[in-house]
Order: sequence, then C-alpha cells, then structure tokens
Amino acid sequence: MQTLAQGWLVWRLTHSPFWLGVASAMSQLPSLLLGSVGGVIVDRSRKRLVLFITQSGLAITAMLLAILTFFEIIRVEVVVFLAAVSGIFAAIDAPARLSFVQDLVGKEDVGNAVAINSTTFNAARLVGPSIAGILVPYIGEAGCFFLNSISYAALLFTLSLMTNLPKPIPNHHNSFREQWLEAFQYVQHSQLHRLILLNTAAFGSFAFAYTVLAPAFAGKVLNIGVQGLGLLMGTVGAGALTGGLTLASFPRNTPRGKIIRVSGFILSLVVFIFSISKIIPLSFVMLFLIGFSGIFLLASSNTVLQLHTPDHLRGRVLGLYTTCFLGVSPIGHFLVGSLAERIGIQTALALVSGLCFLIALFTLGRNQALRKV
Repeated sequence: MQTLAQGWLVWRLTHSPFWLGVASAMSQLPSLLLGSVGGVIVDRSRKRLVLFITQSGLAITAMLLAILTFFEIIRVEVVVFLAAVSGIFAAIDAPARLSFVQDLVGKEDVGNAVAINSTTFNAARLVGPSIAGILVPYIGEAGCFFLNSISYAALLFTLSLMTNLPKPIPNHHNSFREQWLEAFQYVQHSQLHRLILLNTAAFGSFAFAYTVLAPAFAGKVLNIGVQGLGLLMGTVGAGALTGGLTLASFPRNTPRGKIIRVSGFILSLVVFIFSISKIIPLSFVMLFLIGFSGIFLLASSNTVLQLHTPDHLRGRVLGLYTTCFLGVSPIGHFLVGSLAERIGIQTALALVSGLCFLIALFTLGRNQALRKV
C-alpha cells in the first residue's frame, strides 16, 4: 500500500517521471552502499534481533511520512529523504529475511520455502495496491502510510514468538572488513554466482523499471487514474502469486538454471509488449505475465544462491544479491525515468526491455554453469 501511495503522492506533487525515478531510486539506493555490509551484520548477529531493529525503523519512518502528509506539509524532497531513510533499514533487513528462511525450514526445503516466501510477499502485492487504489480517494496517501506503520506490530509480535532458532556461529578470528572482503572473493571465483548477481542487477535495473513508470502509465498512457493504478499493480501481484504457488509445487530436484533462462526471455518480451500497448485489457494481461515470469526469475535465482553457498557465507552472499537487485536497480530506474522524460514513457520502457532480451540471449542462454543447476 505504501509503495503505491508514495508513487501516487510523488506524481500528484510533481507530475514528473523524473521525480518518480528519483523517489524510487532513493528508497533502494542505500542497498547499493549497505547491502553487502548488511550481509556481514547478518552473519555475525542473531537474525531475529536484526529483524526487530529494522522492522521497527521501517515502522517509524512510515509514521513520519503519514504525519507530514496528513498535515499537508509534505514536499517531494521530504518524500525522497524519508524514502532514503527507509532504504537504509531495508538494506539490512533484506539479507536478514532472505537468509532467515533457511534457519526456519532447513536446507533441503529451501527451494520450495523461498517460493512460498515469495508467494506470501506477492499476495500482499496483490491485495495492497488494490486496497490502496480504493482508499486513497477517501483517506488520502497519509491513511495508507499510517496503516502500513501500524501493520509492523503484527510482524514484531510474530518475531517475538520465534524462540527456538539456530544460534549464529560468529567468526571472531576475522575482522568485519575481512569477512566483508571474503564474500567478494568467493563470488569472484564462482562463475555461477557472478552470472546470477550480474543478471539480477541488469533485470532489476531495466525489466523491473515498469514499477517506477506505472503511475505515469496509469495517469497518462491508459488514463485510468489512481484506482486503475491499484488494479495494475494488483494484477502484477496476482501474476506473481500464481507464479510463486506454481514454483512452490515443483519437485526439489527441478533444474532451477533452466527456469532462470526461460523466465528471463519471457520477462523481457512481456515488458516490451506492455510498454507499447495502449489497450487496457492487453496491458493487464502483460502485467500478469510480468508478475508470473518475474517471480520465477527472482525466486529461482535466490534459491540457486542459497543452495550453492556455504552456510557461513550465506548472509553475505545474499547481501550482495540485495545490493544487485535493490541497490543497483535504482541507478537503472533513475536512468529510465530521465530517459522517459526526454523520449516518452513508452519508448523508454520499450528500449530497456529490448536491452534485457539481448542480455538474456548472450548471457543466460549461453552459460554452461547455469545449465548444471
């Protein structure tokens, strides 16, 4: 709900694709600087405690945004600043949550667990934007921010119930800096890890740039307003929910590398078709397929990293994954927003989706390491 309301607030204040790109970038840019650092913190600490701190910080920033918006003293620069603060907490929260999955279920079930985790996340993406699109005209963006803030109470309560968890095995022989460098050295010598991380950065930057431009598509291309924006993003969530449930039902020995290759091609294609479409039903169908193929790509990439990374490095490698998806992508989103300002929304998204297709063709399709997993 907050993502949609924040995007619509920025659009209402500025009517600028450029500022949409800036706001999205600043919410994720801290992951570029802190994602790998967060991974070291996760490997050295109790994940539950880390999550308590990060979830509390996210709740506080959401409440501040709600108050400032309610009293109509909000400016786009303030939205961007609070988005950056939230991004700092999210940069540490993401690797903690991702690596926490294996602590809960064990390594043998991690593939299906990652898919189920993605399913629950995207169930929220299905329901939240639709509700936000309905509620914004009645309670405003501030109401959505407030509901998001108080929702963290449920998360903190759930974490308080999780007491019988594996204890971290801290490495006191190496310094923080040495452990940070160890993850980079490991990835540098692994062709499989390099491929997945680089392609995650590329697809996160360009294929998923549709999320940044969605308010502009709803307001300018399709002319369906904020309620339509909620339905657009809800459709993505419906596709991702369906994809997550489908992926979770796959056998444990399913070749994840093949899924990554095929879903990369499909995601590029459907983003391109969405970018050039002015037909509302076709746009909704493409967004459903974007959600479906996107979750196949991301969840399978996450699973491969978890299954092929030593336990003592898992938090740090997933921190690098966070950096590539959440940290590098804002740079791409900023570039796409700037490009859309100059050459048009649809043309910009069409160009970057074509770039993703070429990346899939020359990297995912030809890599031998990916064919073995």
